[in-house]
Amino acid sequence: MWRCWIIFMFCISFTNSTVFAQVIECPGALPGARLKAEQTLQMAERLLGRFTAALGLHGLKTVDETAIVERYRDKPDQLLTKLTYLTLQCQMVLLDSQMPRQTRNEAVRRVFFDYILRGPDTSAESLAAYVNKVATNGRSDDSDDLEFQAARIELSLRQSARYQWAEMWFLEAPKHSIGMPPTRYAVIVASPRFEDDGWQTLRQFQARHPDIHFELEGPFNLESPHYAVVAGRGLSQESANTLLARVKEKGLPKDSYVWRPPEIRTQEKGS
Repeated sequence: MWRCWIIFMFCISFTNSTVFAQVIECPGALPGARLKAEQTLQMAERLLGRFTAALGLHGLKTVDETAIVERYRDKPDQLLTKLTYLTLQCQMVLLDSQMPRQTRNEAVRRVFFDYILRGPDTSAESLAAYVNKVATNGRSDDSDDLEFQAARIELSLRQSARYQWAEMWFLEAPKHSIGMPPTRYAVIVASPRFEDDGWQTLRQFQARHPDIHFELEGPFNLESPHYAVVAGRGLSQESANTLLARVKEKGLPKDSYVWRPPEIRTQEKGS
C-alpha cells in the first residue's frame, strides 16, 4: 500500500516542481518497488534529509537527524510511512494560498514535529494498522516531552541568524506594474541538473553556512531544466546585487549570480 502511495506522491511533487517552477516546499516521496529493510531505511533517510533541508532545519544543533533515523532502524517502514504522509499533509497546507508564507512554514514544521519526533510504534500489529493510525492523527503514541522538544527546536530556529536572513532576503514579490521596475530578482548560488542533486547541494550549503537561509527552486522551462539553490529572492536589482556581494564574501561560489525569472521579461515586452 505505502509503496503505491510513495509513487503517487512522487509524481505530484515532480509535476509541481517542473510545471509551476516554484520553490519546492514539499519534497516529494521517492519511488520504490520491493525494498529490503536496509533499502527502506536508506530511502527514509534521504526523504528525511529533504524535509529538514526544505524546512531550514538541517544543521541546527537541536535537530539530530542521525538519532531520528537510528530510532527507526528496526521499524524503517514506519518512518517512511510517516514521511510519505507528511508529504501529503504539506501539500494540503499549501492549498491555502491566503496563508502568509511564514505561517505556512510554521504549520508544516509543526506537522513535521508531530510526526517525526515520536519514535516508532512497537505495538503495531501490522504496517496497515500503523498507516491507519498515522492517517488518523499523525501519531501513534503520546510523549510527555514532545511539546517541549517542538518548542525548543522552533525557538532555536527563530533565534538563529538563518531565520533573520530569511526574513531579510526572501521577500514576497509584489505584482509587476507597467512603468515600474520588476522586483523579482534572485541570487543563485548553484544550478543542479537534477532535483536529488539539488537537495544534496542545499544540505551541504546549510551545513557549511548555518547563518544563511537557502531554498531550492524547480526549473522554469524544459529548455533550461536546471534547479536553483537560492540565497535570496523577490528582491530589487540593487538589493540582489548587494546580497550577491555579501554571499561571495561569506565564501559561497564565486560564480553565484543575480537572476530574473523569464516571465518578468515577457511582461515587459508586452507592456
